[in-house]
Amino acid sequence: MSELAIHTNVVNRERYACLVLKKAQRLGMKAAVFFDNENDMDQLDNLLWTFEPSSFIPHSIARTAGATGNAYLLSDNPEHIGSGDLLVLLTHNVPPAIHDLMQRFPKVIDIVPKEDPGLTEGRRRFVAYKRNGITPVVHNRQ
Repeated sequence: MSELAIHTNVVNRERYACLVLKKAQRLGMKAAVFFDNENDMDQLDNLLWTFEPSSFIPHSIARTAGATGNAYLLSDNPEHIGSGDLLVLLTHNVPPAIHDLMQRFPKVIDIVPKEDPGLTEGRRRFVAYKRNGITPVVHNRQ
């Protein structure tokens, strides 16, 4: 099974996800971002176009099963992303398919913001991961 890392004390969750994808791009990693809902997915989609004027992170929204390509995939459906090197979770709850997702991605990062309500949600996810037999590695990004 893969490693689940929780990155805590993040000031801006979406911007941090952009930076993680930028690093993944630099390292030549195949990555995807998973969401609970379409609204959050659209927010990151828009931010990826504008967060740095001098860079470009190719990405697309995966709306069909097994979507592939060179672009980073954004999806709110676990069946719409294949496998890769890195999965970034921008969810409010533990994905129901977390064990399946962890089989397909050797590295999984769950980003937890510094402020509520996201901080409380992150704490709930941590407890839920432990209940599901997953021991996350916590990285304080303060």
